[in-house]
Amino acid sequence: MDMSVSAYFRRGASLVPLLCEELHKGSSGRLAVLGGSVEYTGAPFLAGMGAMRAGVDILHIITHPDAAVPIKALSPDLIVHPLLHPDPSEKVLKPILALLERVHAVLIGPGLGREPGALALVAKVAEHLHNAGKPVVLDADALMAVMENPAAFRGHPNVILTPNINELKRMCEAMGVPSGEPAAMAAGISEKLSGPDAPDGPVVVAKGASDIAVRGKTTVPVKQHGSPRRAGGQGDILSGILGAFAAWSTLPKAPGGGDNLLAGAAAACSINRRASAKAYELQGRGMLASDMLIHVAPSVDRFISEHSNDE
Repeated sequence: MDMSVSAYFRRGASLVPLLCEELHKGSSGRLAVLGGSVEYTGAPFLAGMGAMRAGVDILHIITHPDAAVPIKALSPDLIVHPLLHPDPSEKVLKPILALLERVHAVLIGPGLGREPGALALVAKVAEHLHNAGKPVVLDADALMAVMENPAAFRGHPNVILTPNINELKRMCEAMGVPSGEPAAMAAGISEKLSGPDAPDGPVVVAKGASDIAVRGKTTVPVKQHGSPRRAGGQGDILSGILGAFAAWSTLPKAPGGGDNLLAGAAAACSINRRASAKAYELQGRGMLASDMLIHVAPSVDRFISEHSNDE
């Protein structure tokens, strides 16, 4: 059943766990980020901190051994595992999959790199998560795995894809989707990846001047004001917030009877844009992606306040 944009935002707000003294560590979500490489250590850090600032309790980063120490040095709040070798062998996969059993959702891609072995690993991990019924966010370099082998991701309902406009165009070209307006291209990709278990396909978040969350023929535009700054790393923070909502969609108190993943994706986009706007207000032209992190939690609270009772 189609819902209004405001109804999706209300559902998104209801996914955020309420804080109370009865909670225990992990009650508000456990997320894993699979990413990072020798060249890119900032991306998984920003994604992980975006999720934690949104309210996730426990954040695991599974990364390349050479990236692990730099990420550990950036924050004591992240649990960093040097397990990500660009080799999809069973020896590499086994400890990664064992760790993923402990989390509610997984984000794959920030800083991952595009080595063939890394992309093959993405497909194998995503298939395992699909079989386990766990939501997964595929961002940045992980999207290359979808472009190279769309069939491996067809029929996965618990997936969020996060292309920017250039990635969106490349995905359309790879999948034979006509070029056009971002909403139409995102819908085309979602429908191309539909299957028996996902008749409407995955959620596609098309990032741009305004963000659009799409699943099949359902589109939720996010027109929240952001900032004109395009510093590297802003998309990584969004992917972390998306991961937080993906994790929250699995919690026992998550609302039933609707598309929580689509609602959570739209909510995450709105929150990220609010944090960007506040950071830009304070830092102007010199704003960095890391300046956004401290504004994520207040942006979550404002989003809840505005959309919990907006009927």
